[in-house]
Amino acid sequence: MLYLNLLCLLRLSNDITNVIEMLCGNDAEGEPKKEGEEGLVIITTLVTSCVRSLKQTNSKLQALKILLLLSEKSSAENILDRIIPYCVSVSSAETRSWLNY
Repeated sequence: MLYLNLLCLLRLSNDITNVIEMLCGNDAEGEPKKEGEEGLVIITTLVTSCVRSLKQTNSKLQALKILLLLSEKSSAENILDRIIPYCVSVSSAETRSWLNY
């Protein structure tokens, strides 16, 4: 399971800018897409579910970079409910492991 989450995260990190552009870009008439926020919530949920099982610091940093890119286009509600808690969780876990070292 850990390997699958890491693989999913690495694959998403390569394509995240394209995914965000597809979700939040403009439609055929040049208007911003309205359904993009729902897609961002799904991608955010995918990334945050992968973060729980990651062990290596590099993988966690990659997940945080993806969350940062997602937060640039996400609503305030998505940022406050889904992104910030995981950022705090990852940073506090890293701080605890560093202090125990």
